[in-house]
This record gives sequence, C-alpha cells and structure tokens, in this order.
Amino acid sequence: MRRFSGIRGLILTVISLAFLVATVPADADGFSSQVYGVSAEAFPLIKLGVKVYSPEPIAPTSDSFDLFEKQARITSFTVTMPKQKNYVVLLLDRSSSIEPAMPLVKESAAAFVQAVAGKAELAVHSLGSDFEINQDFTSKTDDLLKSIRGVRPWGGTLLIDSLYKSCEALRNQAGTNDLKTVICLTDGRDETPGGKSPFSSKKPEELIEFARRARVRLITVGLGNGIDTNLLQSCATRTNGWYLHVPSPGQLAKAYQELSRKMTMERVYHFRYTTPEAKPDGTRRDLTVNSKAKGEKDQGKGYYIAPTVEQLKSLQERAAGSTGTSGGKTNVKLNPPDLGKPGSVGRLGPADLGTTGQVGHIGSQSVGSLGQIGSLGPGLEHVETEVNQMFKQLDQQNQQHLDNGINQGNQAIDTANESNAAIDAANQQQLDQTISDTNTSLEQTDQTNQDAAQDAQDAVNQSYDQMNQQMQDAMPDVPSMPDMPDTSGDD
Repeated sequence: MRRFSGIRGLILTVISLAFLVATVPADADGFSSQVYGVSAEAFPLIKLGVKVYSPEPIAPTSDSFDLFEKQARITSFTVTMPKQKNYVVLLLDRSSSIEPAMPLVKESAAAFVQAVAGKAELAVHSLGSDFEINQDFTSKTDDLLKSIRGVRPWGGTLLIDSLYKSCEALRNQAGTNDLKTVICLTDGRDETPGGKSPFSSKKPEELIEFARRARVRLITVGLGNGIDTNLLQSCATRTNGWYLHVPSPGQLAKAYQELSRKMTMERVYHFRYTTPEAKPDGTRRDLTVNSKAKGEKDQGKGYYIAPTVEQLKSLQERAAGSTGTSGGKTNVKLNPPDLGKPGSVGRLGPADLGTTGQVGHIGSQSVGSLGQIGSLGPGLEHVETEVNQMFKQLDQQNQQHLDNGINQGNQAIDTANESNAAIDAANQQQLDQTISDTNTSLEQTDQTNQDAAQDAQDAVNQSYDQMNQQMQDAMPDVPSMPDMPDTSGDD
C-alpha cells in the first residue's frame, strides 16, 4: 500500500487547480444566498455559481450584487441567469418497517407535489426489496398523486441501488445544465428483509461519484432513529444537497413544506470576472457575494486556490499537446496517469507435521520350569509323583500369569497408539485450517489492495474528467457556465 501514499496529494493538487467550493446552508424562511461553485481553471478568468433564495427572482445585473475577492471589490463582472428546467425525483422508502408511517408519508409527499406543481417536472420512484418507477417525469399533478397513493410497503431497503437508478433517470431525462434533484425519504439502512447489510450491489462511493458526474444533487430525509445518518449526510453534502432528520412521522409534513418552499425560492446565477491578482501564486482567494433585492441583503462566501506557476505551466503544456478542433470550438483534454496495480502478497503452502510413531508390542516370554525332584527312595514314589505334578501345575500357572500380563500391556500399548494417532490427526487438521484461514486473509488483503488501487485510479480519472469538462467550459465561445459539482467531500 506504500506505493499509493502520494495519491491523496496528487488528487488534491489536481482539484486545487480545478475548483474549490464552500457550501453555506441557505435559510429557506427568507432571502439568502449561497456560493455553490468556484472555478479557476481558466485563470485569471474566474467563474462562480451563486444560488439566491428569494420569493421573486432578482435581476441578473451588477446592480443586484456586490462581488469581493480578498475583501477587495470587483468592479467589473458579468452575471447571467441561465435558462434551466427543474427536474425532481421523489424517491419513497416503502420497506416493511415504514408501513405504520405510510399514511403520513403519502400525505406529505402529495403536499410537496401540489406545492411545486408547474415549477418542475416530477417523477415518483419507490424502494423496498426492489426499485420501482411509480410515475415517470410529468407535470400532471393528478398522475403524480395517483402514483403516490398506489405505493405499498413490503420487503427490505435497497437504498443505494435505488438512489443510483433515480440519478440515472434524471441524467437520461434532463439536459446538462438543468437542475436535477433526488429527494429520498427513508427510515432505515441499506439491508435485506432479514437485516443483513449491505443489500445493494452498488457502493456508496459509486453512487456519490455518479451523482456528481451527472450533476444530480441528493436531498436525503431520514425518518426516526434507525437510519444510517453518516451515509445520508455524506450523500447530501458531497452532491451539494441537503440532509434533514425527521424524528417522528408527525413532523414529515413540515419537513416537506420547508423543502418545497426552499426549492421554489431557489434561483441560479453565473458570474465571470478577471481576478485583479493575476499572479499564479498558489494562494487561497476568499470570495464574498452580496445579493440585494427590495431592501433585502444577504452574503454568500466561497473561495478558490490560484494555481502555482509550475501548475499553470504544466497544465498549459499538457493542454497544448492534446488540443484539437471540432466544429470551430477548441477541445482540450488531459490524460490521467496510470497509477498501476499492487502485487500479490502470496500464499502459504501445505505443511505436514508428521506422526508420533507407534510403540511396538511386548513379545512372548517364558518363565521357565521348576523342574522335577529326584528319586526319594523306595516307598516314596507316590510322593515324588505328587510333588512333580504340583511343580508342573505351578509352571503352567506362572506362564499363564505372565501371558496375561503381556496381553494387558499390549492392549495398553494399542490404546496409547490410537490416542497418539488421534492427536496427530487433530494437530494436522488444526494446522491445515490455520493455513486455510491465513490464505483466506491474504486473499482478502490482495482484494483490499486491488480495491484501494482501483478507487485511487477512479478518483484521479474523475478529477481529470472534471478538469477537462471545466477546461471546455472555460473556452471563450462558451455562452454560459454549466452547473459545477460540489467538492466539499474532497478536502
């Protein structure tokens, strides 16, 4: 993993060349403004996006705004209000756990649809153990309300995959510069009906990066206490959206009311100006935009990092090396570096502990004979016979005792040999399992290294994609600045 230690620095360098964004939550209750994107890619030309939350749009003129860089007033700048359509997906959790709250969920979602009717193209999607498009994009309120009424709860929570598919629907339906929003309500985590996590095939990082590339913001609404707060917050903040926590179903109506108010008050303005500090010195340049309308005034803040001389020169050289023309427009593309792949950590081979070996049997043995007595003389022959018979019986008994002892000893030896063999087998099995477990761990390490390498390569590729897009946007004949993704999660 050591070879990837410089990746973060490389990525941050690329991003600092391209843009940095400060996100400031807007107050939906009144007049407010937010700097949501700053680009220094065409340095010393600076572009920024500003969202103004106002009941009525303010004129896109320099009289409606004051612009400051490092507290110095910018006297010459242009403001445009791009023509944008608003596309919104209502993604509703219909897992089994939300069934008790479903009446209030439907009521709140219906109120939202009625509040933004005529101001956006809406679609209704839902998620349980699967993903469903209940109503495709339309401005017909009755069709949207009917689709909401038809949602029925069941199953698990296929959260990540469903968010991804809602983003795909927005990307396919809306234009590049249109406003694209997913409002996702959930009361749980990405898990199966049995409670196993994750349920989705997509990873959170895949979802977030796809949403950013498609310029879709995610507004996440977490209901209750069983939610994955970190995931919902990350999805929202890293796509320039908002996160709302609603403790109880009774507060859903107010939450959706605030969302509809905030979204209907949202206006987008694009600024362009040439920085008075044209020196590429790598410094941070703080920006302030004052928005003014009918006695109301609010301040949005952001910043950008000026490129260094080396960064600017390198960028220009690489751009010049891959410059072409297409339809009278200059096309510039930077190719990302290949970070390579990590090698394998190897595996353990099999090992044989051997055996203890067997103890041999005790062989047959003889105790010998007492022999016979000699002649006792005339008249004692019967005594002699009886004594010799007794000696013979003693010989037989002694031999039997010895044979029995040998047999018992050999049985004990057999038992010991069997026990040793069982211990040998158990030890070998334990060693085999240890080797298998270790190799499984090594395989996981290899996969982790491969995933980390791929994630790093993807991050660099995506950063270069963003740079290339912004370089195209910065060309002089581009009529308007496209919406820029948020980078609050990149620092």
